[in-house]
Amino acid sequence: MSYRAGPSATLPGSAVAAFQGENFMSFEKDIAALHMRIARAEAERDSWRVAGAQEKYLEAYSMVEALTAQLDVLKRVARVQP
Repeated sequence: MSYRAGPSATLPGSAVAAFQGENFMSFEKDIAALHMRIARAEAERDSWRVAGAQEKYLEAYSMVEALTAQLDVLKRVARVQP
């Protein structure tokens, strides 16, 4: 299963359905929480880079990328919700 990347990409139904329950926080709170997680992950990544721990740096770099991707999906879902 592949998904197109870019501004015209569509979200899988499971990604949209995950945010439609009434027990979930608002999109604004979810987005704010992800921004905080990204900031912490970036600080950790930068500290590993300064320390010269390449493997830890790469792990932290991957975490920043994954969180950023999650944020992008959440923003797209928030735009299509009524």
